[in-house]
Amino acid sequence: MNKNKATMCLIIAIIFLVSFIGNTAVSRGTYQLTWYFDEYNQFEAWTTNPEFMVDGDLNNFSSTSTDADIENLISSTYDPSHQTGTIIKVEIRARGKYSGGQQGTIILRPIIRETDGSNYYFTPNSTADWSQWFDITSDNPNPWAWQDIDSLDCDVEADIDPEPPTCTL
Repeated sequence: MNKNKATMCLIIAIIFLVSFIGNTAVSRGTYQLTWYFDEYNQFEAWTTNPEFMVDGDLNNFSSTSTDADIENLISSTYDPSHQTGTIIKVEIRARGKYSGGQQGTIILRPIIRETDGSNYYFTPNSTADWSQWFDITSDNPNPWAWQDIDSLDCDVEADIDPEPPTCTL
């Protein structure tokens, strides 16, 4: 597969925080942190250049032509030293495109405390673009803790139906 037929899928996660002063819960304002996944499970990866999905370079491409192919993202650029404030919202999104005769869909499935969250669907067009932000806050049945952010994983699944075409996400 050549580069112009393949596309990267870069997954970005974002959290929104509210910081409080002491026990009085006086808000100091809201800010956000953004990071991307930078490591994948080598035993659960897309077929072509899976390392490009997590290298942070929008000019590199990862692709698959296999329906239900999953790449498991297992680490991010999140910095644990940012553990201040209360987490009020967690979101993810992806960047991708399709090539070939038919569209495919990217399914994002966050994994929190080793439990699968909901499926979030992104149907890219033929030009690489970002999906909407998907709010995954309610996927965690407990309030989000910094350990959850640090251990957040995500499955990226290609939904190509019927097969083929080559769905390059």
